[in-house]
Amino acid sequence: MKPVINWLDAHGEILCSLQNEVSSIFVSQSTRAKQIGAMKAELQRLKESSISVLQRFVK
Repeated sequence: MKPVINWLDAHGEILCSLQNEVSSIFVSQSTRAKQIGAMKAELQRLKESSISVLQRFVK
């Protein structure tokens, strides 16, 4: 019975480690998605500003 418990403990540690890695990946992807969203918003503001400046010169 002891070898089975040791085997289960070892696999439990591996599964916990794997779960932590997967959680870390999701957090990392979430952070990157937020950063990309912020960059998209900033680029949109820059585009709008550029259009506004160009329209002033055209008139």
